[in-house]
Amino acid sequence: MKFENSKSMEITKKANEMKQEDDQVIILSIGDSHFNPPQQIMDKAHQAINNEKTHYMSAKGLLGLRKNISKFYFSETRINEGEVIIVPGLKTGLFFLLKALQKKRVCLLEPYWLGYKHIANLLDYDYITINMHKKGWLNKLREKNLMF
Repeated sequence: MKFENSKSMEITKKANEMKQEDDQVIILSIGDSHFNPPQQIMDKAHQAINNEKTHYMSAKGLLGLRKNISKFYFSETRINEGEVIIVPGLKTGLFFLLKALQKKRVCLLEPYWLGYKHIANLLDYDYITINMHKKGWLNKLREKNLMF
């Protein structure tokens, strides 16, 4: 298994260098906003720190948050908080999902986020890319037996 540098982070590094010279540069290479979180969220984070909520928790995430997500999104489908996990980001969540599914082949629909290919490589999965802007892309999916 080869661990590669993140192309998104390489682009971000270059964009940050450009931003040093021109503060009008807005970096859109990664999912990090160019503004601070809303004050209400920062206040809640400070409150949690002041209440000493700074220790390890369940790897699934905070129980209260999982319960609220279960009620809000899954009340109709009977998915309970025990079946909900909170992950620190998309890359981690996709890694866990693909590892759990134990498939060995994935299809990347172009254009795609650069991290998808990296995750496939980390898991030693075969992948195929399909450009959805090219004519006949759906037929290519069928030919490769990638349709559900």
